[in-house]
Amino acid sequence: MKNHLQRRQMEVKYALNLKQGLELAKSFNPNVIFLDNNLPDGTGINEIRKIKEKYKQTKVIVISAMSHLKEKALYEGADIFLVKPINFKAVVASL
Repeated sequence: MKNHLQRRQMEVKYALNLKQGLELAKSFNPNVIFLDNNLPDGTGINEIRKIKEKYKQTKVIVISAMSHLKEKALYEGADIFLVKPINFKAVVASL
């Protein structure tokens, strides 16, 4: 996904875990955060509220293979929930 977005002239920052991602967000103040649910240091869905409180204008798009989590992710404040494997057209449409 990173390469697809960069080819569309979008600046992309990439993190391998929640801690890295939250640190990047502090310095980058992103327009959009793509948040995986299953990360090495935690569950993305559990961080949505904190992210939305801190970055009110940032769109949070949750990506997960577990479609049953959609309702919970949206309840927690996610703007969009995409089910893996994701279609790049769906990603572009979500922006």
